[in-house]
Amino acid sequence: MSRNPNCTRCKRTKECTISCDNTPYISRVKEFEFRKGGIVYSCGLPTEGVFVVRSGSVRLTFSDPFGNARIARFVWAGEVFGLDSILTERTRLFTAVSREFSELCFMTSTAFEELVRSDKNRLWRFALLLDGLAHHSDLQKVEISGGRVRERLRNAIARLVSSPTDPAHKAIGSIRQWELAQYIGVAEETVSRELRRFHRTHLEADSPTR
Repeated sequence: MSRNPNCTRCKRTKECTISCDNTPYISRVKEFEFRKGGIVYSCGLPTEGVFVVRSGSVRLTFSDPFGNARIARFVWAGEVFGLDSILTERTRLFTAVSREFSELCFMTSTAFEELVRSDKNRLWRFALLLDGLAHHSDLQKVEISGGRVRERLRNAIARLVSSPTDPAHKAIGSIRQWELAQYIGVAEETVSRELRRFHRTHLEADSPTR
């Protein structure tokens, strides 16, 4: 079921690439609701368009060369995903799954491309968005690949809580241990052990000396 969106509900309306209040494109944006665990689209299927998270959150997952499930990115309210729909070979690179009850705005690839080209400011925002995503991906590869699990976990947490669209306590508080494990590519038990060690170390450091 879909309805015309009220873009002012997005947390980052000014930065949203398909925010199109009061333009002819408003009728070409649809809104969909997904329950927790709902599959927005699956890897390998033909692409249809671009999504923006109005409320809730989505995780983009893939399978590594060893067949293990991995999380490529968390998408928070106000952020765009599904940009693989504008590639020449239009097949989904990831599987998108709703992490909680989520409201998503959707625009077809053709309409999205027309919208981006229709306004120079929007085109620049889109270019900055792509640059930011590429930069995020490059930093992630450096920060959570190789090295000790403890450092990879700390770097991953630091990257996640620095999300510009969500307060740190809310962002990291909503991420589960198994999601952290898939994000950095280790066993959930390893993440649980390292988090316990991390908290224990901080408690000892904060306790008053006698």
